[in-house]
Amino acid sequence: MTKLHEKYPEAFQRLHDVGNEKLNRDHENLLEIILGIKDHLSDHPHKTLSERDQAFIGKSIDRLATRTEVHFESEEAYMASQNFSGLAAHKEEHALFMTRLLVIREQIRKNREIDADGVEQLLETWLFSHIDQSDRIYASHFSDKAAA
Repeated sequence: MTKLHEKYPEAFQRLHDVGNEKLNRDHENLLEIILGIKDHLSDHPHKTLSERDQAFIGKSIDRLATRTEVHFESEEAYMASQNFSGLAAHKEEHALFMTRLLVIREQIRKNREIDADGVEQLLETWLFSHIDQSDRIYASHFSDKAAA
């Protein structure tokens, strides 16, 4: 158990099983990165980041972007292998989130003032709403398919 698991147990409890262990682990890893960013940003709402903060948040956002891309590729490949009819819409959600994430990354790289509360909310809300809603749809589809 990590320090973030201890500090935010309710966040990890909110992650739902999507019926695929690799994707479940990916979701947990993404949440750990997001909570690490949240932890760091909580001391800096609506402020320009110091060089040290900018470096930490920038590296964390880079890591989140990389891991998110890999996760999305895995998830989309899994959906395609199962002939999931909602794949195109799911890919659009993924593309929208990646665009938002890359905008945040660019703001940090250019040392622009960022809305720390807005960044935290976007990352955490997106992850939970995406898993709770969109990912649950495919998980339900695959479990129904397996039961048939």
